[in-house]
Amino acid sequence: MVFAVVVMPDHTHLLLQPCEKSAGNWWNLGELLKGMKGVSARRINESRGTLGSLWQDERYDRQVRSRSDFEEKWSYIRLNPVRAGLVSVAEDWDSLWLPASIEGWLPN
Repeated sequence: MVFAVVVMPDHTHLLLQPCEKSAGNWWNLGELLKGMKGVSARRINESRGTLGSLWQDERYDRQVRSRSDFEEKWSYIRLNPVRAGLVSVAEDWDSLWLPASIEGWLPN
């Protein structure tokens, strides 16, 4: 489940919860990101008419353990374009995706 996404000029933030493959067996975050990076790199390279690596190998991930931590990460992602000086209102950034308000998406 995806809670928030922002694509910035030089990086991307995602707030997501991997789905279960089977009872007690969750999708591996590294596998998910590898797939996302691979598909997006191919499409971006196709649109640019280029070849080669696009994404850095590194990733920065954290496990969200509380409601306050979730709210902090959600707000951080939402306000990233504002803090970068790209827009004055977060929702004016075309590459921000918040499928619902934070109240409608908070985990139990």
